[in-house]
Amino acid sequence: APRPNRPDREVIFRPYSSRDAHILLQLKRTVEVVSVVDREEDGLESGKRSKNSRGRIKTLLDGALSAGKAARNEDIVPEIKQLKEYGSDGTPPKGVADVVAQAAIE
Repeated sequence: APRPNRPDREVIFRPYSSRDAHILLQLKRTVEVVSVVDREEDGLESGKRSKNSRGRIKTLLDGALSAGKAARNEDIVPEIKQLKEYGSDGTPPKGVADVVAQAAIE
């Protein structure tokens, strides 16, 4: 996948990367915060904010989180097992990572 600020460097699919897992954790926490804020605002007087003012953002974040989890699930994408030998912070060869990433997309 292209990177906007570094177009010459591709993003390599690393489902066992601790850094990538941390990004998913941050995304999960963001979804939790959006959910809490929405619940708190539901209790406010009507007219200040609509009931589901953050509904679209939460839906988008939930979809991204679900996709990230599914792409890293060995039961859903058994091809990712090929990348396990590269460890949590190892970078697999580009060819292997590309094949596995394509399987995760499909």
